[in-house]
Amino acid sequence: MNPVARVLAGDTGRTRSRFFRCALAAEILLAILCIVPVANAIRAGARKQVPAFQSSERAGGWFVVSVDPDGASATLLRVGDRIVSLNGDPRVALAGPDWSLRALPPGALYTLTVDRAGSIVEIYLANRVVYDTEGLAVFAVSMLFFAVLWTMSLILAYQKPDDPTARRAFIAQALGAAFGLFLAMVPSTGMLYGPWWTAAFLLYTVRPLHLVYMLRFFARFPAEVPGSRFCRATVSGITAAGYALSVPNGAYRLLQSVGGDAALGFAAANRPLIRAQDLVVAPLINLLTALCFVATILVVVRNYRAVAAGDARRRIRWVAWGMVAAAAPQVAVASAWGLAQALGKVRGAGDFAAALNAANAFAVIAPISATYAIVKHRVMGVRVFIRLGIQYLLAKNMLRLLAALPIVSWIVIFALHPDRTVGQLLFEGSAKTNLALLAAALVSLRFREPIGRALDRRFFRESYDREQVFLRQIDRFQRFDSIPEISRALSEEIAATLHARWISVLYRDDHRRNLSLAYSSLGSGSERHHIPGLGEVLVILEETRRAQTWRDLAKRLPHSNLSAEEPAELLVPVFSSEQKLIGLLLLGEKKSEEPYTAKDRSLLEALAGQIGVVYENLGLRERVRREKLT
Repeated sequence: MNPVARVLAGDTGRTRSRFFRCALAAEILLAILCIVPVANAIRAGARKQVPAFQSSERAGGWFVVSVDPDGASATLLRVGDRIVSLNGDPRVALAGPDWSLRALPPGALYTLTVDRAGSIVEIYLANRVVYDTEGLAVFAVSMLFFAVLWTMSLILAYQKPDDPTARRAFIAQALGAAFGLFLAMVPSTGMLYGPWWTAAFLLYTVRPLHLVYMLRFFARFPAEVPGSRFCRATVSGITAAGYALSVPNGAYRLLQSVGGDAALGFAAANRPLIRAQDLVVAPLINLLTALCFVATILVVVRNYRAVAAGDARRRIRWVAWGMVAAAAPQVAVASAWGLAQALGKVRGAGDFAAALNAANAFAVIAPISATYAIVKHRVMGVRVFIRLGIQYLLAKNMLRLLAALPIVSWIVIFALHPDRTVGQLLFEGSAKTNLALLAAALVSLRFREPIGRALDRRFFRESYDREQVFLRQIDRFQRFDSIPEISRALSEEIAATLHARWISVLYRDDHRRNLSLAYSSLGSGSERHHIPGLGEVLVILEETRRAQTWRDLAKRLPHSNLSAEEPAELLVPVFSSEQKLIGLLLLGEKKSEEPYTAKDRSLLEALAGQIGVVYENLGLRERVRREKLT
């Protein structure tokens, strides 16, 4: 059962710390709160409210600055009209009309009184409600963002409740999930009012703290990063600024969300405070938001340079590439939008709405990569991950799925447009892309093996050469006359190709029951080849007949036999032609600290199988020699 399902089922195992209980309560609260945007999306659907007018404060009061050109207000209101009252309440002349308009249901009729060149004019208005799918797209992307952050934060709380790094990441991701719920409410569509407006802005109060805690996490990730007085002072200053700004911003948003007569009266009577919020606090929060992003990038670069090469640096690399993958599509779309506006090709953001929503969906990569870098005992390199991804992509089932997607797309298009001809279905619009994808998938399916080898030679030369070296060395081992000589040559070859820190070879003679040391790169006096619970380990290896990491073996061993220090990173059994276990290869971790991949294990198992035959032949020769001497 996966961690999420186990937690929801109540199986929390050893994770009973106070932090875990608090984290689980926060996760349950967020899960309940997600009902709010879902219910709002069902209520509002694809509808969007278009305001009858926009207003702005100037010397002397609030004035109309724009009018909905397609609404009834286009012939009733004029730019420059000074607002006197709304629904007979003159306080809007001081506080602004938005305080009263937010409390009205979409499309509700209201009375606006304006001063037009000294004449008092009373106008009956209503905002237009139109259908626009952009809001639903924003809702879908925001809910995806929330779901990923919620899941990742739950995994962090479950897997490492006592790890300070995981705790900081949990807080950042949980606050980010709450902000994702606010975005899912789609306040820009104008369909929020009353309690819906209140719920949206209660979730909005996490800004900018979700970015502050993101910075706090990155500033101390990974745990091995050395401390810096300047870095600590900078992060502490940004944290203090975040809290200082969140208090007035939260109070202002809460006042906005509650609305009603009392809120309007307070806004009218305390206009300087409201103006300070609009002119000072809000811009400072935007500045702090940008500062958090810049500071996060700087601390990631600083920490990457500060830690030594190895596992810690690979963890930062995963986080950094996750951030790049999440931000690159958004930067690309924003740049294209800015260029198109400069060239006069587009009028507003609506022309790029679909591309922007698609780009925003890539933001989920960042929390996923960060969670992997925190939770995983030893992370693999990014290049190794890319290689495995390409290999998986070239697998039969995945290629068949990719080949099926264009066909499904054609079926959907035909169902929606049955009047189209075969030529239109195949060669017009997006059908050309489907045809190209289908052709590429079929070609890849037909030539997946040579394509895989070509990719290995071009992009993963070291891995490809390593496999070839292993295959060439098998014949060389058969020329040695003793098991220690073979063991030494075998260890040197594995160390050179897989870059293992150390290697020990254990071997069982015919006249001995226990395994004895044939060779160790650490020397014969090393304690590394002494394995706790060796009998149980050999039983497991004989059952599985596969290479196993010590972590995998320890899960199946009695607790009394567990060792605080791993005796070896990988254990590879050596079998005879009769499938009896006659030897054992013990490998330390790689010098790069990357884990042994499935490909590494397969190569070692194949090599161990061949060495087992050689060992067996040498054992027979040694037995014959001893019999002749006796």
